[in-house]
Amino acid sequence: MTPELTLPDVEQLVNHLRENRGAVAWTERRHIPAALVRVLQAIPPAVNAGAAAELLNLLASDPKWEVRKAVADALRHAQDDRFTKTLVQLSGDENTFVRRAADGALERRRSAPASANGGLRVVSSFAGKLAQLEQKHGTEAARLARQIGETYYDQLVGATAPDARGILTPLASRLDRMIDQLARMPVQPGRLRRSLQQMRERVDLLAHMVDDMRSFALPVPPTRRPERLAEILAEAERLAQEAVDGRGNEPSNIRVVQAVDGAITVEVARDRVLMAFVNVIKNAFESFPQDATANARSIRITAGAADGVAKIRIQDNGTGMPKEDLAQILEFLPGGKTKKNEGTGFGLPIARRSIVAHGGTLTIESEEGLGTTVTVTLPLEHGGSEA
Repeated sequence: MTPELTLPDVEQLVNHLRENRGAVAWTERRHIPAALVRVLQAIPPAVNAGAAAELLNLLASDPKWEVRKAVADALRHAQDDRFTKTLVQLSGDENTFVRRAADGALERRRSAPASANGGLRVVSSFAGKLAQLEQKHGTEAARLARQIGETYYDQLVGATAPDARGILTPLASRLDRMIDQLARMPVQPGRLRRSLQQMRERVDLLAHMVDDMRSFALPVPPTRRPERLAEILAEAERLAQEAVDGRGNEPSNIRVVQAVDGAITVEVARDRVLMAFVNVIKNAFESFPQDATANARSIRITAGAADGVAKIRIQDNGTGMPKEDLAQILEFLPGGKTKKNEGTGFGLPIARRSIVAHGGTLTIESEEGLGTTVTVTLPLEHGGSEA
């Protein structure tokens, strides 16, 4: 399926798929949503949104989950309100990957206003205002403004997150009991069971989000202790593998190489720096398409020291990010997501905040189709090893 779809093409596809779903192979059907959205974003659009919505609605009920997920992924880029109903339908899909993709698309539509041609925003209004402030009043004024905003955020989360967790915990427990009771019934209503399981998954997602909000808001403890960097990175890799295990990309199919000077010592609050690296390495594990060749997937973690600083690089050869997604990620705003991000959007902001609090830096380079490199610097312990 090529991106040069026209209105007759769309109408013909609708008729074919209505009469016989198998008239187009599913491996071709899954490319239709992205092609549709591309032509909708053209100026002027090559097809009208009404015809596109009709075709996407058909594909949203496709028997192949890969096709349904392709619809949800594509609709992250389409801001027309006529597509919202399709995403809501997909958010209740029986397949976990489809639901996550639809939930992510719905969240993006809520948080990212459309540009004039319906495309993704590249820079948020918050980041834009900071840039204007920096241009007019200097870097220090912009830094203080961001710091004030983060302080208010911390206070708000500190006041509300415990109450939210207090609501979610008993709700999750009651849902678990209902699922258990349903499992013991001689005849199980499948639709009801799926609905309860979907509700439970959403409660888990909300709980995870609340926990991430609290983690972002918590100040980094002032106490620092000397820690071996190699030990922190080895543990971070293990924890990241546990976090992604069973979620599509099996860690055992990804080759991880660590080349870290065992003598490097940093003075840190261990738990916070450890979790920062867990978040970064977890993203690297999740960067690979599920159909990638196993022996082609690799993550390389290196670390050296010079000029009083430890420099750590986490490199993957995954899918990488397009420029607009990278620009959004580099804002490091909590809750921000890209089209491939199925998490809460707090991982990298939490990581960067922890690293910066230690006097370090976190930067990201990425190229679509080639992979991503995250570079972290941390001050060495006084007297720590240098190359």
